[in-house]
Amino acid sequence: MPEIVDLTRPITDGMATWPGDVPVRLWVHDEFTRLGGIQLGTHAGTHLDAPYHWFGDGARVHEIALERLVGPARVVDLRGSSPITREELSAACGDMGRGERLLLLTGWQGAITDDDYPHLSPEAAEWLVERAPALVGIDTPSIDGPRSGEAHGALLDAEVPILEALANLERLVGREFDLIALPLPVVGMDGAPVRAIALTAAS
Repeated sequence: MPEIVDLTRPITDGMATWPGDVPVRLWVHDEFTRLGGIQLGTHAGTHLDAPYHWFGDGARVHEIALERLVGPARVVDLRGSSPITREELSAACGDMGRGERLLLLTGWQGAITDDDYPHLSPEAAEWLVERAPALVGIDTPSIDGPRSGEAHGALLDAEVPILEALANLERLVGREFDLIALPLPVVGMDGAPVRAIALTAAS
């Protein structure tokens, strides 16, 4: 039977967010029916960055083709690399075809408020753009360092959506799987929370 691997970080009340982002709130509005409310930013937890996040004329979340977000994917093991250089990424990826869904495993276990975490160097991001992936994901808060934006700029300018704050990628190293990473269909927005899962090949 295929195995389902959850790649999504849980959303909890008051969870840490990127500094200056919308606070996350979960509450019960009606105690009798347990009707609740949710407040969160477009980049809370595991989420998708649309090109509009960086470019005013870029595609919004609801305009991204679902074919980019669903289908065969692979995990590239880059644990121990920070920042991830062009040479390290090229060596880890090997032959890479156009339209791949590439998920970058760094093994990061820190807090979103960390001063540093593994991320793509500008040159590594340009290497990816040259290979026209369908999407790129990573298990850190951002594909860029805390004070950088070159990787976002390169990928989103090429209309490549980005998944950030993924989880459990280590369970997929060397395995065949389909990625399903569907954002909320919020119209006109720059990003959205995603429920991402991997559906592995039957054993």
